[in-house]
Amino acid sequence: MAFLRREDLMNSYHPLCSRITGSNNELPETMKTIKALSMWEPWATAVALNIKGFETRSWKTPYRGPLLICASQKRLPIIQIVLLLVSARLTVSDLQYGRAVCIVNLVDILKTEDIVVSGIEKKFGDFSPGRFAWKFQNVRRFVNPPLIRGKQGLFDVQMSEANHV
Repeated sequence: MAFLRREDLMNSYHPLCSRITGSNNELPETMKTIKALSMWEPWATAVALNIKGFETRSWKTPYRGPLLICASQKRLPIIQIVLLLVSARLTVSDLQYGRAVCIVNLVDILKTEDIVVSGIEKKFGDFSPGRFAWKFQNVRRFVNPPLIRGKQGLFDVQMSEANHV
């Protein structure tokens, strides 16, 4: 299980996104763990910057609630992501490999056949039939993203005062 210091969550924000503190954004003090999802870059950063509101997956989950978005440590060849970077006006230096980039609320999971997306959202997802679109809201981006070792599928990150990140 990975560890995340509570102060990393409660004191981090980006001016374009919501603060993590506040009545609508606050994580409960009793929360010992948070569900997390690893994503390749630049997809993780696109979520953190509110460029991408859906994550497409071949599977769904009954889980709804706070979700820590982690950028994968592994890097894809730049030739595979250059068009996404250009369309999102991002550079390689914007990417946060191996770090937790934001917290979102996973509010719904829809069949891709049931939604219509266009523009940049479509470029950042595989909306082909038979897949699922995970709908994110309330993005809270980290200013100083903590290091997190990602895993496949949903996984738990323990919020700890221990300095393991």
